[in-house]
Amino acid sequence: MKLSNLKITLLENTPFLKDDGTFNLNKAMDFSGKIGGICYNENGLMDSFAEDDEKTEKRINNSTAGEHQSVFEHVNVSMYLKDSSKMLNMVLNDEGQYSTSERSLRYTAVKDGECNLTKREIFLYEKWYKIFVDLITAQYGDVLKPFKIKTLAKENARYMTSTFINTEMVHTLPLAQLNRIAKYMKEYLDKEDKNDFEQRVSKDFEMFLSECDRLNLLDERLQSNRKERTLKIFGENLDSIPEEFGVTYSTTYRGSFAEYAQKERHRIEKSSLERDELNGFFVPPILELYHNLIDIWLNDIISVKEEVPQGELVTIHEEGTFDTFISKLKERDCSAAQLEIFRQTEETKKKYYEALKEKDHPYVKKLEPYMGKRRCGYPDYTCNKPCGFREGIIGSRKI
Repeated sequence: MKLSNLKITLLENTPFLKDDGTFNLNKAMDFSGKIGGICYNENGLMDSFAEDDEKTEKRINNSTAGEHQSVFEHVNVSMYLKDSSKMLNMVLNDEGQYSTSERSLRYTAVKDGECNLTKREIFLYEKWYKIFVDLITAQYGDVLKPFKIKTLAKENARYMTSTFINTEMVHTLPLAQLNRIAKYMKEYLDKEDKNDFEQRVSKDFEMFLSECDRLNLLDERLQSNRKERTLKIFGENLDSIPEEFGVTYSTTYRGSFAEYAQKERHRIEKSSLERDELNGFFVPPILELYHNLIDIWLNDIISVKEEVPQGELVTIHEEGTFDTFISKLKERDCSAAQLEIFRQTEETKKKYYEALKEKDHPYVKKLEPYMGKRRCGYPDYTCNKPCGFREGIIGSRKI
């Protein structure tokens, strides 16, 4: 795989945007510093905006020195990332404080020359896209429309493509948050003895930081890290974290990079992943109906394992509260959701329920209305877009 050629453009809804497309960092910091005056100015915010620049600068320096960065979160930056790697997008999307819109490989096709993949990956993607169209049509052609069949085929064929595939994304986040992430990336770059995967991630970080520098988005005063935080996506020893289910929950399981990219969008829960040496790969369940295809699938995906395919299985840790889990059910406990995350959500729901029952926990009554049904059957959810799967086959859905 070639290196990505990341280009970031600031969209016009970004404040303090200069005519040349770069960011007026001085004005943004001054604006934020004056907002900070509301905490201390007895005469109100408008007096802060009328104060002299020297007083504002002093407040900026005092605030950043104390890591009091919330006043610098009133300025949001909207970045259009062109030719960003999927992995870079996942890192950004795991940090929680953002809005994002990303090209979907469910609705758009992988094309040679546009996505930075090897010829082998392109070949396998096209091969399996055609296979899945035929398999899904044969199995569900009576209930699914051709458009839905094609989107499911794309969604599953993309497991063959690299986690470092080039894509594009619009990402909006506070100025202070962007600088915190930049600091975490810089500290990641300082790590020694990186493996091949970590070196690829580092290349993405270097390009991202270079683009942020070019656009004048970084201020070192916003990049202190006395709390020694790190990027949330990368976990360590996740298998050693005990599982628990109550008012809060904690669980660990295996899933693909593609599943993780889906689940991290639930910003109210905390997730992390860890690669290992197990070298497992996700096998779409529909292939279980055609056993000869399972070996072909595995041989194909193993042939591109050095590219870190999105179908590679990693260890995933997830934690949150009971309420955040119910919110997740209303997003992913649906046959329209990606099958992998749909099944995992169902599995976690059952595990949660059994654990509550065993402890005679009062929350067992809260979870009961969600058991044995999808979100369309929940008492507090209204579906306005029926998915197309018959009720009788939802539970046994294989694609």
